[in-house]
Amino acid sequence: MIGPSGFSLFTLNKEEVIKIEQWLNLIGNFGFPIVVTFYLLLRFEKKIDHLTEAINKIATSIEKEQDKQ
Repeated sequence: MIGPSGFSLFTLNKEEVIKIEQWLNLIGNFGFPIVVTFYLLLRFEKKIDHLTEAINKIATSIEKEQDKQ
């Protein structure tokens, strides 16, 4: 996604880090509440992915235990 000034809004690496200058530019362009909401959604998405993986592992373990019985 490219921002209004032509820079990339995201650095798509493992950490998905957005530079301070980009954050300040986003806040100036879109407002603080919108930027904070966007940031929190990105963070929650990672956590939800981890929870989904954990639930799937638990479900698989339960299925294996039930098959043994």
